[in-house]
Amino acid sequence: MKSKILLIVFILFCRLSANDLIDSDLDGVIDKIDSCPNTPFNSIVDKKGCTKKILTLPKDNIYMDNIILSFGYGFDSNEDLNNHKKEHIKSIKINYYKKSWSFSLFGSYSKQNKTKDTIFTIKKNILISDNLKQSFGIGIKFPTYNFKGNRSDLKLLSSISYYKSKNSSYFGGIDYTVIRDRSGINKLRNRYTIYLGSGYFFNKDLYANITYSYHKTKFLNEDGQNSLGTTIYYQFNKKYFTTLSYKRVIGDEDLHDTFRAKFGIYIW
Repeated sequence: MKSKILLIVFILFCRLSANDLIDSDLDGVIDKIDSCPNTPFNSIVDKKGCTKKILTLPKDNIYMDNIILSFGYGFDSNEDLNNHKKEHIKSIKINYYKKSWSFSLFGSYSKQNKTKDTIFTIKKNILISDNLKQSFGIGIKFPTYNFKGNRSDLKLLSSISYYKSKNSSYFGGIDYTVIRDRSGINKLRNRYTIYLGSGYFFNKDLYANITYSYHKTKFLNEDGQNSLGTTIYYQFNKKYFTTLSYKRVIGDEDLHDTFRAKFGIYIW
């Protein structure tokens, strides 16, 4: 009987304590001392819970007209391969932004494997709120890859970005490819990549992020890969910029990593 009474007293104490810590509008200031209840979710508040600043995502990043041309160079390392450890990749990409739509054409070439990739995508960007952006896209990967039975593949893209402040952001998305190639020795399946990450704007010219991704290849006999990566973006001026990115497969004894360097030009 005594233990039951103690249990009841403990539960009542926890409920009273929890009530004292309730923060109904999730602004970081408990209701008991919150002078401004029901502040918007995208508000930065003072110690009394009143709005100091409303977080907004610059609409120039969503609704703009621009053409961007970029040239890339990098390598893929794969110690599973017998002939070489590094596959050098050259690429070119052109992006056209019209209001909330974006169109891109990407091409890459590997001298070692004599492979070519050509991908065209269309995306629609949607501003859900002042600090939340979502995009949906479709694409086609043309049959320029050098092997017998190659056919056009279809791509489905989706991503979401949340800007916690003017400096920090969180993002995630999925890139799903419907494989239409004819199976040879290796059985094929649809492939996809799921990714999550966080980025930081040091200033208007310098940005960096870190990303975790899970990737399923199109080969049925291969396991999924977990990777960690980072990208650094630097804008020299209003016309020129560069990005450096590195990704490494984790949980694998052999080395699987990717490095890319890109130089870009804002045409207008």
